[in-house]
Amino acid sequence: MLLASGALYGCSSEESDPHSKQGFASDTEIKDYDLTVKFLVDSNLKNSNTDDGIGRVEAILLDYQAITGRGNVTFQLKYLDSASLKQGASDGFSQECDGVIALSGTVDLGLESGVLYGGTGGASARDLSKPFSESVAVVAASGSGTQMPAASTVDGEDAPDGSFTKLMNLPEFDGKIAIGKDSLTEGFLANKVLARIDYYSQSDGVGGEYVDSLKDKVVIYESTDELAQAVRSGECGLGFMLRSSLWGAKSGLSVVYEPDYGNAYYKGASLANASEGGVARDFLEYASTIV
Repeated sequence: MLLASGALYGCSSEESDPHSKQGFASDTEIKDYDLTVKFLVDSNLKNSNTDDGIGRVEAILLDYQAITGRGNVTFQLKYLDSASLKQGASDGFSQECDGVIALSGTVDLGLESGVLYGGTGGASARDLSKPFSESVAVVAASGSGTQMPAASTVDGEDAPDGSFTKLMNLPEFDGKIAIGKDSLTEGFLANKVLARIDYYSQSDGVGGEYVDSLKDKVVIYESTDELAQAVRSGECGLGFMLRSSLWGAKSGLSVVYEPDYGNAYYKGASLANASEGGVARDFLEYASTIV
């Protein structure tokens, strides 16, 4: 079974235990009795991307249970914002958990601090960039007709749509621009993009200031939902959002520009003191193979 976000999803198999023939590596024997495995997950991965409205992590967990026949395992997912996960990776997590799925830099920090289990040379951490990667895009309300300001020119020619030069005219946009706070993934990624053209003062996207010509146009939002609603309602003409937040027509938002730069990647690892670290690592090994 899988327990997440207040909903219970069940998945079981009558097959006794096909786990050994799947080829997933685990340095701890998977137990046969009922057990619970707890994950802390970056809240940006909570966005739905299936017709059933199931989040991306939940969908892969259900596939894992179906393929391995691990119907005796209950997975519990708790979603935390990126900043909280980074703090936990540094100082230790206050919540009891067996594994973490977070931004690559956060997992690397946890391996360095010893909070997360790295095995030999960090080899037990799993690269989850295939199933879980994020890119930031500039969006407007669907049907509004709002566009980016006209592209800047390079040597007298129009700049290509994917180049940073198209962002140079953002200060000329007639309206407000919504950006998430820098503890949100879409926030610091937007800031990193703007930093590349010296419109934000910190290259890592955190703790900086916007250039004077943008300060009066940028509106900072505390959550993805608030940001999206501001753009949908027309309160802000443009907004920087993650592509994964734009699932389906129901988002009411359309992409008007995609920078060449502004990606976030995820990794997974078990806790150094996890009671069910073997199962956590086994699932992460499976998840790393999903494209």
